[in-house]
Amino acid sequence: PPTTAHDEEQQHEAASSASRPSEEALSPGQNTEVVEKMRVRRAPEAVKDGIFEQDILFIAYAKEIFCMFDKDESNDLNSTDLQHMFRHFNIYMSIKQVIRVANMYLRDTGNPTPCEETNCHLRFAQVTGLIVNIDSYNMRSAKDYRSLRALLDGVSPSLACDVFARFLFPVVVVLMFVVFYIMLALNAY
Repeated sequence: PPTTAHDEEQQHEAASSASRPSEEALSPGQNTEVVEKMRVRRAPEAVKDGIFEQDILFIAYAKEIFCMFDKDESNDLNSTDLQHMFRHFNIYMSIKQVIRVANMYLRDTGNPTPCEETNCHLRFAQVTGLIVNIDSYNMRSAKDYRSLRALLDGVSPSLACDVFARFLFPVVVVLMFVVFYIMLALNAY
């Protein structure tokens, strides 16, 4: 049977009660207020919304990265800054993809998009929502990679190096054979 937020709270209480001291273990100078303060409880809103500490850690990390790219402290990012921020989360997209995805997300969440989609700006809450749901929006098409720059922006650095090496290695091997046979021919005379 599926667990409810109330069940999760009870399980959390049971787990945390094992780690807190009982009233008998307290020294005579301590009172039950100390034990009560040591109890860990989640806010009712957090239980209702299903928010855990790991979610808060993600939000804190995302805010730190967001502030790195929000240089003008306007509390929003343009598409170029958003592309750079995505790279910190191992999300690699060309600038055209970022623009398209950001505008799709704004429309899906009921927010207006600019007439000129390249002027799209997202606030922190929108950016974190987009990162959490990025798999729903990350659709790539062949037209996204018409230039080498777009291709390199749209893939991780390790994949770009791998593709480069796959093409370069056979060329180097053939070149080595050619040089080897030329050296052999020159040394034969």
